[in-house]
Amino acid sequence: MTPALLRAWLRPRLDLVAVGVCVVALFFLPKGVPGGIAALGVVSGSAIALQALGVVLILRATRVFNFAQVQLGAVTALLFFELIHHSQFVLFAYDACNSCFRGLPNDTTFLQANPSDFLKDLFNAGYGGWVVANFWLSAVLSFLLAPLLSWVVYMLVIRRFDNAPRLIVTVVTLALALILVAVAGAIPGLVFQDARLDTGVTPNDKVLPSWSLTIAPTIFHFGDVLLVVGAGVVVLALAAFFLFSSTGVAMRGAADNPRRALTLGISVAQLSGLSWLFAGALSGLAAILSVIQNGSSGVTSATFQVGPLVEVLAVAVIARLVSLPLVLVGAAALGVISQVFFWNYSSPVQFDAALLVITVVLLLLQQSRQSRAELEATAAYLAAREGRPIPRELRGLPVVDGWVRAFTVVVAILVVGLPFVMSPGQVSLGSVILIYTIVGLSLLVLTGWAGQISLGQFAISAVGGYVAAVIATRTGLFILADLVIGGLVGAVVAVLIGLPALRLRGLYLAVSTLAFASATSSVLLNPDALGRFAPSTLDRPTVFGFDLNNEQVFFYFSLIFLALAFLAVMGLRRSRTARALIACRDNEQAAQSFGINLLRARLEAFALSGFIAAFAGALFAYHEHGVEPAAFAPEVSVTIFNLVVIGGLGSLAGPFLGSLVYGALNLFSNPILTILGSGVGVLLILVLFPDGLSGMLYAVRDAWLRRVAIRYRIVVPSLLADVRAGSLETQAPIANKARGDGGGTFVPVRYRLLGQWDKFAQEQPKEKPVGA
Repeated sequence: MTPALLRAWLRPRLDLVAVGVCVVALFFLPKGVPGGIAALGVVSGSAIALQALGVVLILRATRVFNFAQVQLGAVTALLFFELIHHSQFVLFAYDACNSCFRGLPNDTTFLQANPSDFLKDLFNAGYGGWVVANFWLSAVLSFLLAPLLSWVVYMLVIRRFDNAPRLIVTVVTLALALILVAVAGAIPGLVFQDARLDTGVTPNDKVLPSWSLTIAPTIFHFGDVLLVVGAGVVVLALAAFFLFSSTGVAMRGAADNPRRALTLGISVAQLSGLSWLFAGALSGLAAILSVIQNGSSGVTSATFQVGPLVEVLAVAVIARLVSLPLVLVGAAALGVISQVFFWNYSSPVQFDAALLVITVVLLLLQQSRQSRAELEATAAYLAAREGRPIPRELRGLPVVDGWVRAFTVVVAILVVGLPFVMSPGQVSLGSVILIYTIVGLSLLVLTGWAGQISLGQFAISAVGGYVAAVIATRTGLFILADLVIGGLVGAVVAVLIGLPALRLRGLYLAVSTLAFASATSSVLLNPDALGRFAPSTLDRPTVFGFDLNNEQVFFYFSLIFLALAFLAVMGLRRSRTARALIACRDNEQAAQSFGINLLRARLEAFALSGFIAAFAGALFAYHEHGVEPAAFAPEVSVTIFNLVVIGGLGSLAGPFLGSLVYGALNLFSNPILTILGSGVGVLLILVLFPDGLSGMLYAVRDAWLRRVAIRYRIVVPSLLADVRAGSLETQAPIANKARGDGGGTFVPVRYRLLGQWDKFAQEQPKEKPVGA
């Protein structure tokens, strides 16, 4: 093969070559790649492969990244674990018929006093078969729950957004993930409240075969082999289904070209529902096999965890977002990389950093150009309209000015006066709301105006907080200098993140920023890595005679910076920079044809939003008295993004309203309620008010202004152009098109769909040609 042919062959496969280079590089690590560790990587990668298969199926069918895929499996795993942990069905039978279990005490006090001995006594008395039956019955029921739940989600929620931009549906899956977190958290308390049913152990070792296989330095058990074999069988079964069954072929065709599939009579909606059904089954299978393999350690806690989701999305990226066989290969490669890194370094820091680099590099190698459909989906990113100002025709009216002044006074009294009637804890929560609002304003610039979907914005805040904390303790600079320096460093980091964004847009940028958030938490803030340079505590200083340790003083301190950030963003919106960003967001080609520099506009957006977010992060570090990893967790980025969507990404009021929702939910001090409220809130807002709460409030305001305009008989084109207002109606009616011979109206033949729908063609009489 000549060098030219070799380059031509390698060019479309550079991403796979990069993965191969990463695997080969593992052999140069200090401890090498033992065979048992590589095999363990294949085992761990099998569970990731099943989840990634579900992500790819939904992505191909609906062009949506399903961020709820892993959380669906978490619900299944938790239910399965609770059923076997409590030996639920055995205890049902025991309660119903004590005499059926001869040799066991027939009173309920036995279980209350000796719950951990119950399984042992069952086996000693010869009733071990009941435990085995309970185990597999629980597995079957839990497995059936996953596809059923996934299909219900599609039918009740996702189908409502069939005609919506794909990025809206992606936000919907984020909300669904938060709802599933709340569901998982409620399972133990709502379903398994009786402490008497807690047997205290999982019966994996009593149910599964006890043989083992040793590949130095790792010992593998039946659950490990079952996981690998199960993943391989599923991939082969799916490949056969898509290759040989008519339904599978139709699903492939509908995924490649939905509009063409519709013209052939294929029900795209039905096949999309089938894809969600398959994805749910894959997620449930991965969760159950993980519990069988690892016992209680295979159960994901009832929290939204970004780390496992990033690994699944990375495998989907390796598979080029479409290839099912490459999912298995990519998952095995990623599993080997992770286990070898853990073997060599005994820490997740190096692997999380490597995962970020791998994800971004692969996306850059793959996304050389985007299809027109993908560009259109990115342009219609959230369909949020901006709030219009009060029309100048009405600004001078006393009734309008009176209401504006009254609203301003009420808001000012509430903001300034509430800290005096709230407890210190509530005032501290108020400061958090103010800081989150500043971060929300940075998202408004980056996502709302520039159209760059960032799910790792709070990671930029973590950078600002880290820098401010280090500078404050090592140099003793004034707090304002710390905040500004932290913001400037955050702006630089944001620009570095923005460089790949020139090629990664929409959903792909969301994946890379999510990976950045995960890496920031485990590398920058981890005490075993760069986090050891950060101070353990960060004292609040005294500023101009005011002690910031007083929660009320810090509240007003944060309020000042929120006001400055708001004024800066409002001024930015009136500038050419914001207009250029919005033009590039809506239509890149048209914006560039008018001389707008796309590179400069987008990098400016990342720099400005990065400075605002990092400045807020530095302020948040002072609020928290340090840079604890939990305070800057990557999950917070997703929460803030959802809150801004609730408020409305098209308006300056959106971040304020979203933060108020967050504060209202946190007043109850129930994390499950907070997670459930934010998830359900996003769904309700996107279904009922696609423009967010701000869009709803602006609609109410415009309706009132319209009534004022009609009452005072003032023509306001911006309010009345699409409304009939009696004598104010000035539009002339459009005349009907008439025949050339003076006959009635007609529809030209070239606009008719003759012969495509038989019923339509039969019901509509054929028109005579003009002059006939």
